[in-house]
Amino acid sequence: MAAASPAFAQTPRRAMAWFLAIAGVGIAALWLSEIVAALPDGLPTNIHLSELPNPTWVLDLGWIIPSSLVVTRLWLRRGWWPGTR
Repeated sequence: MAAASPAFAQTPRRAMAWFLAIAGVGIAALWLSEIVAALPDGLPTNIHLSELPNPTWVLDLGWIIPSSLVVTRLWLRRGWWPGTR
């Protein structure tokens, strides 16, 4: 890790962090707007696989969005682990 640090010294961390934050929140709003709007009627219209959740929703809401928000927090804090700077 220490050997790679100089290579990333000029990386625009704030710009990348804000891009990931906006993209993560935007995708979450997109998927959750479909899911929440369909709750009073039962199931969303995008369910195609035998009443199972859409795999894109599962991957985005379960992995991609949380990962992007965690990396955003780490880049804004300039540390890869809590307590480091």
